[in-house]
Amino acid sequence: MSIQQAMCQMPVQTGRAGIARGEATCVLGSDEACCPRHESGNTGSALLEAALTRENLKQAFKRIRSNKGAAGVDGRDVDQTARHLATAWPVIREQLLKGTYRPSPVRRVSIPKPDGGERELGIPTVTDRLIQQRHQGTPQGGPLSPLLANVLLDEVDRELEKRGHCFARYADDANVYVRSRRAGERVMALLRRLYGRLHLKINETKSAVASVFGRKFLGYSLWVAPGRVVKRKVAAKPLQAFKHRIRALTRRSGGRSMKDVVERLRPYILGWKAYFRLAQTPGVWLKLDEWVRHWLRAIQLKQWRRGPTIYRELRALGASAETARQVAANNRCWWRNSDRAIKLVLTIAYSDQLGVPRLS
Repeated sequence: MSIQQAMCQMPVQTGRAGIARGEATCVLGSDEACCPRHESGNTGSALLEAALTRENLKQAFKRIRSNKGAAGVDGRDVDQTARHLATAWPVIREQLLKGTYRPSPVRRVSIPKPDGGERELGIPTVTDRLIQQRHQGTPQGGPLSPLLANVLLDEVDRELEKRGHCFARYADDANVYVRSRRAGERVMALLRRLYGRLHLKINETKSAVASVFGRKFLGYSLWVAPGRVVKRKVAAKPLQAFKHRIRALTRRSGGRSMKDVVERLRPYILGWKAYFRLAQTPGVWLKLDEWVRHWLRAIQLKQWRRGPTIYRELRALGASAETARQVAANNRCWWRNSDRAIKLVLTIAYSDQLGVPRLS
């Protein structure tokens, strides 16, 4: 894909991006754009009716109870909310079906971020969490679930399609692609009006009119390869989160065998690899693979700890006496030592035997 194609904002067929592909390109071919989706005005009501069945509500309440979340601004915990809804639910259900229900304000709390600073979270009331949980998989912090977002934001999608805009949306995360900053400002003003009608607010701290390069969507961003070809890559933040998660999963690895450590990592690495399989950055995968092996070598040295133990274990793995002595002599410099002579023993083949998944 060339830069010109990436910046193209008015495709012949417009519509929502193929979310299953995980990419936000400007050429958005979709059968939804070709075949009208809005033959019936009662689609949203039918979805709400289906979501508000007794069985769905019981399952949603069961999930909320198992999560043991804190109370919202109303001060009611799960048990208190259950008693409240015994009499209040019929009225709330009617408001939901009529579209007049309005969630309570969220209770603001701050939690530390992995890379420093604080992240602000909003804790909805248990009642609002129950409504959000009508669709399994509501993200942490109480944002709209994909199903609820599709119901509420359908009007926004239709307006963008009617105006011929190229856009991609998943749940409440959306990118709209235009040809100029001036056009972007117009679309942002339009979105503010559309969201205002739905009594929703755009998150101004995460929203901007900016170049497609440097922005991210669902963890992906774009980069320009040689030949001015635009390709997909993993955004910087998910790359940092990957390393942070690997460290967290192996933080208490003392007393466990390396096979046990690797077994703990495998589901996360394989899941991460599957999600970002569309990234076109083989060099990044090679560097991440080497970083994971480096980290595991450092863990192995920490477990052996003492110089004589390191020497004995390396010799048992086939290291020469000189290599084993060299590594054992620097037994306190875990990270630096794990990227030197020990690589001659704890090789890529050794990592493969342990079952360490490769990203590359």
